[in-house]
Amino acid sequence: MATGFPGFPNLPPELRNKVWQAALPTNVGRTLYFYRDKRYWCWRRLAETDPCFIKDVGEMALDFRTDLLDGDKEFHIPLVFVNREARGIALSWLDEQGIKLEHPRPGRCLFRRPFDRTSDTMYVPDVKWDDFNKEYMERRDVPELLGQYVNVNGELNRIAISETLFMKDDTVR
Repeated sequence: MATGFPGFPNLPPELRNKVWQAALPTNVGRTLYFYRDKRYWCWRRLAETDPCFIKDVGEMALDFRTDLLDGDKEFHIPLVFVNREARGIALSWLDEQGIKLEHPRPGRCLFRRPFDRTSDTMYVPDVKWDDFNKEYMERRDVPELLGQYVNVNGELNRIAISETLFMKDDTVR
């Protein structure tokens, strides 16, 4: 089987672009992220323009930071390294998909997509289930914020646990 097409550079640019676009994945799909430790609930001071801001009694928010979750989906997009023409098409596609280009060290680049609340899932291992359930309350119950209204942002649409944990009587509280 031939691995090259010598006439490809002679094709019209519009046709070459169609070929490059057809070589890209059609759907990046859902991603599974892992809850690892107690570090995802973080305090944030609300701006006065924030709709939840209440002067003197409601100036803080407690957010579940999905950007801190480990396991960002890594993508291998070889098209980026073919030539300038293919790279331009691939980088546009990556941008449309919300996939970010990172350079962890010289000569290496990764493509990662941050957590998407509408489609991705966070997996909580059995040994971390109690930590997951207690983290919010431990972060919320700080003496400095007694008597304060706190805006809580912790929407996760999908949480996965093992079947073993699911079958335990006290899991769903």
